Amino acid sequence: MDESQQVQPAIPQLIDPPHRKRRRWPWVILAVVVFLGAFGYFLPSILGLFSRDIAPIDDSDLRLQKISIPDDQNAYFDLIKMSKVIDQGPSKLGEIVDGKLWDERAAADILQKNAEALMYFESAAQKSYYQDPNVADQAQFSPNVILPPLNTFRNMADVSAVKSLALYRQGKIVEALEEAFRAASIGQKMQNSQSHFIGYLVGFAIKSRALRTMQIILQESEIDSQSLKTYTARLERFYDNEEAMATAFKAEYWGMTVWAINAMTSQDPEKVKAFKENFGEQFGGAVDSYHFRPNETKLLFADLARAQVRDSKKHCGALELQEIKPSVPYGDSWTILAQQYITENVVGKTLHDVVAAAFGNAQYKRCREDYLVASTQVAMAIKAFKNDTKVYPASLTELIPKYLSKVPEDPFDGAALKYDASTKTIYSTGEKLRESGDERYKSLGELKLQLAF
Repeated sequence: MDESQQVQPAIPQLIDPPHRKRRRWPWVILAVVVFLGAFGYFLPSILGLFSRDIAPIDDSDLRLQKISIPDDQNAYFDLIKMSKVIDQGPSKLGEIVDGKLWDERAAADILQKNAEALMYFESAAQKSYYQDPNVADQAQFSPNVILPPLNTFRNMADVSAVKSLALYRQGKIVEALEEAFRAASIGQKMQNSQSHFIGYLVGFAIKSRALRTMQIILQESEIDSQSLKTYTARLERFYDNEEAMATAFKAEYWGMTVWAINAMTSQDPEKVKAFKENFGEQFGGAVDSYHFRPNETKLLFADLARAQVRDSKKHCGALELQEIKPSVPYGDSWTILAQQYITENVVGKTLHDVVAAAFGNAQYKRCREDYLVASTQVAMAIKAFKNDTKVYPASLTELIPKYLSKVPEDPFDGAALKYDASTKTIYSTGEKLRESGDERYKSLGELKLQLAF
């Protein structure tokens, strides 16, 4: 065999076999994941280089005064004593005070067990003011302030209503109405105080219970015309709730918003923990300056509070249904989460959306309350008119000036309260709108009072 026919040795292959090619891909994927993770982690910092928080805002128009009331003039301390001895009675208490049934034995038992509580309640009504000392100073406001037992205060209004109804059934009409006026005055004082919004709402509930009790007594009792005219005039002071509601909104701004923002930006672990307990773990502790901007967030809430204060002075017909338009997209999909991640001040905007939704239609509480005062006033004036003339008036203008100085305003349209002589019904524009399905008024309850005396 010559040299040209000799078998040459095999040359090693320099190209990787197919199975070795595939092994590179996990490393490539890992590198991409690491890169994307790092990019996502530093993205807020990168974006933050191109935008900054706004300058500190001026919210001096929302500031509250420091309240100082001597203890002996403050109904708060009487109500605290009352809360320690109250017995809230049987489950049928609600039916009794709503006038749906009367159980003499149950009522007597309630009043006997609450004799001491009623004594403190009467003492509270005689005081000039109500002010929770824990929130008398704006600097003390926070969600963690220890609130008084407000639900117990509201339950005491039901016990007081039982006393009113029991007195009227004994023929003691003046004493019955005086008890209802005492409860209404306590509710008014609570509304006029400086407090979280829940304090305003409890005052509203107490006053509303008292007014409904007056209406029940009025329908079924004989009262002389002069007393009725006196009571009608006394009801005039219970319209004073516009400034009270404005104060409540300002208090929420300082007690929730400013406190929360300061807690989020605090280095104090206790404050951060308290923030999480009140607003949820999803907002975390310290957050980067792109996702949370304290001054910008304060401006969002300050503008919300200013709008709420302005609306507190409007009649309900001029209010717009608060359709809360989300500042950020919400949902669990990856695309929405990604949108949230690249949204500036997403934490501040989310907090704003939550609070705005919670207070969306709170203004209508004030309007329902004004209707209750107005309808009670008009009912008293009509009863006095009927006492003197033996007939119902054909219109409310017949009540002026002898029984009313003027026809009370319908809080839902700013015009005079409505009266249908054919059905002997006092009603509000809000009732017609509620019956028509208007979303603003559907949860207000009945806004008409049919007379039967």
